[in-house]
Amino acid sequence: MQTSSSHILDHLWGYLLLRRWTLRGTLLLVATLITAHLTRAQELMETAKCPPTARIDSAKDTFGTAVVADPYRWLEDQDSPETRAWIETEQKCTAAALSNLPGRAQIAKRLGELLHTDSFEAPVERGGRYFFRKRLADQDLMQLYIRRSLSAPDELLIDPLPWSVDHSASVTLENVSRDGKFAFYGRRDGGQDEITLRKSLCASWKWTPRRFSPTPFPRGNTSLSSPLQTTGPSIILL
Repeated sequence: MQTSSSHILDHLWGYLLLRRWTLRGTLLLVATLITAHLTRAQELMETAKCPPTARIDSAKDTFGTAVVADPYRWLEDQDSPETRAWIETEQKCTAAALSNLPGRAQIAKRLGELLHTDSFEAPVERGGRYFFRKRLADQDLMQLYIRRSLSAPDELLIDPLPWSVDHSASVTLENVSRDGKFAFYGRRDGGQDEITLRKSLCASWKWTPRRFSPTPFPRGNTSLSSPLQTTGPSIILL
């Protein structure tokens, strides 16, 4: 009986070692293929001057006694022909390096399955009303919703999907007045850092949007404080 058990353990240990070496060999093969592909892609990129060289500008900012160089500020102008040409070349360079990686299609498919799920953000409660953004699994963008009480159904307030054909314009929830009658939201176009601030007033259970000055407010550099009642917001640019 002891001999039989010893044989079983020997076979099991041998099987585990075989699986281990098989897995190690498979990983080594995959790593070799990826390295070879990246080496080949690097050779092609060097031949085509890829990635593209970005012009170094002389722009500078002075903060007190400190001078801070900003050599790539020209790239902030997303509509300039120079910026558009650089972005197009950069995208072609990236596609050439990544498009033929082994398993890329399978990874992209799986990531798409994981990302395309119902998504919710934590609600903001004001005056017994709940404001939040939500995106369903089959949608590309977050939408702004309200619940007029804890057990009330979700009501769509702001739908950014019609804002742009390619769904590149999105909505942000910036703040809500403390009585829950004003919602301050932003529109971001094309993934820009800046947003255009807007306000919606809840009157007679209907939301009527009001747009502030077209001057964009940079997200992250702006503090938006809502008043106690339904008056205008206080906007602080930092």
